[in-house]
Amino acid sequence: MVRCPTTGGPKKREIAKLKTSAKIAVLNGTWVSGLAAKTALNLQDYGFKITETANAPTREYQKSVIYDLSYGKEIKALETLQAAAQAELVYDSPSWLETYKNSLEHPDFILIIGTNSN
Repeated sequence: MVRCPTTGGPKKREIAKLKTSAKIAVLNGTWVSGLAAKTALNLQDYGFKITETANAPTREYQKSVIYDLSYGKEIKALETLQAAAQAELVYDSPSWLETYKNSLEHPDFILIIGTNSN
């Protein structure tokens, strides 16, 4: 059974597991303790490799969002992540994003969990 990445409960529809292991940094954009770690554990069931769990630079995210650092090279992984995390793709480029672009682990995606996820 496929589990919801944020709650661990059953999903209403099946989402296919990835054939590649796209890398994701999962950041908690809320004040709910442990939400990034819990989400990361559940995303691993979809085939994602988690590079980091941490708090987002700000903790006031209403909706979960995804930054695509693969720049479209991992489209199937992006679609799976959007469905699994119920998150939307955003196109802005905040200054803190440079840290991830230049890191050794260089994730393909950054998922920031918002309050709509808990």
